Amino acid sequence: MPVRPLSAFADLRPIPEDLHAAILRLEEARPPGVARRAVFDLDNTLLVGDIGEAVFAHLLLEKAPVKLTWSEYRRMIARDPASAYVALVDAMRGLEVSAVLRSTLKVITTSLRELTVEGALVPVPRPHPVMRSVVVLLQNLGYAVHVITASNQISARIVCAELLGIPEEHVHGMRSVIEGETMSDRILEPLPVGAGKREVYRTFVGTDAPFIVGGDSPLDIPLLDLVRPQGLVLWVGEDRSAFELMKSLVGGSRSFTYVHRPPKGGGQPALAVA
Repeated sequence: MPVRPLSAFADLRPIPEDLHAAILRLEEARPPGVARRAVFDLDNTLLVGDIGEAVFAHLLLEKAPVKLTWSEYRRMIARDPASAYVALVDAMRGLEVSAVLRSTLKVITTSLRELTVEGALVPVPRPHPVMRSVVVLLQNLGYAVHVITASNQISARIVCAELLGIPEEHVHGMRSVIEGETMSDRILEPLPVGAGKREVYRTFVGTDAPFIVGGDSPLDIPLLDLVRPQGLVLWVGEDRSAFELMKSLVGGSRSFTYVHRPPKGGGQPALAVA
């Protein structure tokens, strides 16, 4: 799927002045000849909401033959989030890739703010306005922007290309082996969860450390810890409660910025901001 280009100028206004200045200072301090590289988590970082969860919820609503209920998935999330993300993709085994593509496109173009599945409200993900603007700014500066996410790679690549202007080949999600046109029960390693995100970066992106990283979860800390000394770490959250802890865990000489995340399910629908 071709990348939908974003405006190089109109989308920069949501960036707070201090964050904009920090990115420009980082660029000024970049050693000559060192590649401009940034890497971000996707769900609840570049997006408000979770594309993998929303697509799975849509598949359930479409009566697709998935091997997991929403209630079972939420119980797994409460016990072991990393294993739950793997189980969500494993439960899609036997589905045609085209079915996942269709559900993803329906999710990112719906005017609904939430999907209702098994009595639960599942937010329809939409771009985080500040983080989408950060992506535009970095691309204007010549950065290669990469995404590493525990959501299924099919949906992650579509939403990044369509709503964030990030090339599909720069997006690395949870992958199952595709047999013909069907998803299998074999999940490929390295898994883009926790410490596995670091291995995904080294396998598919490169050995050069990124200058800018961003995430929202303790599972993202191994990825955030890849940032270069004097690099910039963006922590995205609904409140600041985890921000100080994250700084103490990543540490070093990095700069840290808190980016507020709007509540899930609020604001404009995904279609209105695409």
